[in-house]
Amino acid sequence: MYWVVMINMLALMVLVSKEHKVKRTILPVKRTLRVYHQSFNAPRAWLYKLDRRYVVQTFLEEWLGQGRLVKLWLGWALILATVFYFIDLPIGLRILFWIMAMCLPAVILEWRLEWIDNNIDKTLFAFLSKANACLIQNEDLINALLEVERSNTNVYIRKGLKVFNTAIRAGVSSEVAFTMLLDATYHDYLRYIYLNVEQVHLRQGDVVELLRALENEYTAIQIELNKRKIELQHDRNLTLFSFVLVVLTALRIIKTHDYIITFYLNSALGQVLSFTLVLSMGIGLGIVIIASRKRV
Repeated sequence: MYWVVMINMLALMVLVSKEHKVKRTILPVKRTLRVYHQSFNAPRAWLYKLDRRYVVQTFLEEWLGQGRLVKLWLGWALILATVFYFIDLPIGLRILFWIMAMCLPAVILEWRLEWIDNNIDKTLFAFLSKANACLIQNEDLINALLEVERSNTNVYIRKGLKVFNTAIRAGVSSEVAFTMLLDATYHDYLRYIYLNVEQVHLRQGDVVELLRALENEYTAIQIELNKRKIELQHDRNLTLFSFVLVVLTALRIIKTHDYIITFYLNSALGQVLSFTLVLSMGIGLGIVIIASRKRV
């Protein structure tokens, strides 16, 4: 039974890996840099979302691009299947632990996404201050964004600005260049800034006044956000500590009472209970991780 499930899962992942190798059909559409051809949308939409979130947004295209993410995941699944095959556990628990371990790379990548967002948050005020200072000296938005790119130390902000400035130097219109900038930006508030700047620039509004207002707004918002982040982080850490404490307590009790592990692993009722407990703990841990990814 165990190997039947493993073979089916591996066969599915092989098909996914082959599907990922097919080159994307891309059509130029106004206000959209790249979209899939309509006939490929349904079967490949989730592959596109997976690639965009865990390869592009994590800035790991050099290591995980060109289908490497799927290949590494396939290898991880094979290693886990081999390891759990030799572990003396009921078939249900082995499959459950295998599935939970399969989610570990996604959890790590989600933590990296959170780290990138926090890294951008820390440098947004410096970004706004520099852009505002450049605009006060010379009310040329294009030149100001070029100066911000040169002086900005945040690699994630600089990447989007580099796309924008390269497009402008190549003779691309401001509207298309801003579209490219937004496509290369994944931080919500940074996208909000770019959208406001784009609208004011295209309508020839007062960009200097806009940047000054955005700087003041960001300062006020950050004061409140920092308070909420501290509270949420404290609650999350307390929840994770409680989770680890329960696991360690359970392991301690099992270690000192052999009949407990015998009941949970060898009896039919015990196997059902152990499967239910592990599944409940896995779901609870997943809820904590998903909740920690919500932006306040």
